[in-house]
Amino acid sequence: MQEFIPHPWLRHPHLQTILADRFPSIPQIVSRLTDLKITLSDGDTLMNEYLPGKSPVVSILCHGLTGDSRSAYILRSAYHLNQLGHHVVLMNHRNCGKGFGLATKPYNSGSGKDIGEVIQFCRQKFPECRVLTYGFSLSANALMRLLSEPARCLKDIAPESWNSYFPDNAMAVNAPTNLSRTSDLLSQGLNRIYEKNFIYGLKQTVHKLAQLNLLSDPNVKKLIRLNMRIKDFDDVYTARLSGYENADDYYFQCSTYNKIENIKIPTFILTSDDDPFVDVEDFKKMQPTSQVKIKITTGGGHLGYISRDKTSLGTHRWLDYAVVEFAKRCQVEFTDTVRP
Repeated sequence: MQEFIPHPWLRHPHLQTILADRFPSIPQIVSRLTDLKITLSDGDTLMNEYLPGKSPVVSILCHGLTGDSRSAYILRSAYHLNQLGHHVVLMNHRNCGKGFGLATKPYNSGSGKDIGEVIQFCRQKFPECRVLTYGFSLSANALMRLLSEPARCLKDIAPESWNSYFPDNAMAVNAPTNLSRTSDLLSQGLNRIYEKNFIYGLKQTVHKLAQLNLLSDPNVKKLIRLNMRIKDFDDVYTARLSGYENADDYYFQCSTYNKIENIKIPTFILTSDDDPFVDVEDFKKMQPTSQVKIKITTGGGHLGYISRDKTSLGTHRWLDYAVVEFAKRCQVEFTDTVRP
């Protein structure tokens, strides 16, 4: 894989993080997307989007906090994977994107079961396909939780059926594996810009759900304030409506930085050494296994990765390139394993 070298004008992690999201780069695939409705086992509904392909591979893309299936990095990844021939499912977490108003519970960084149910649905819809799953930011940790703690994520499902909820290969990008640490970092210095943006989007979601009478605890709306810290929001909303005692309990149960040795599915973990709110020290302490590979880039910010040199895709979007190279490697390894 071509090494990532940050663009000389964008070496600062905040520039990588912010400008990567602001540069216009959305491919013209939106008109080709069709709705893919999935009813979860608890009755809530996800309205995902689907891009048809031709090869025996389906790639599932899972977005980060306050994102959705139309997030720029999701659409770019979908385009490039579809160019390889993949069927692509662009997941929307609960009440995200086109699925807003179809769920009563919030999504969170431990929502591994939701991702697992999307995988299981895809295995039924595409029975002959290999399933690759990509988690970005919040979804990266949720995906890692599914793979490292199936007994908790899939506690209502018979163990002999767990494999149908797992992908064949997984890629986790900029995962907040230590949720308490991420919460602390978001409340410091310039990171407050991200925190305020997250809180604003989350607050808007809560108020819209309240107007639709879709909050399982209507009183929670009174506790939401615009000047909250992310931990305050998780304490009164995310944890409260997701079955955790409080934010600390949610963070403790759903963090994955100390659980990767339990992952049995081939998994590629990608992060940068300067992610503003995901501490690289947790990744440096991780011990790779025969199934888990870890790549820490020098620079890149959070879901930034704007490179000095153009990649083989013809752009400076190194993250797009990494997604494609991972998919190609999975296909080669799969071919090798099934060759007579």
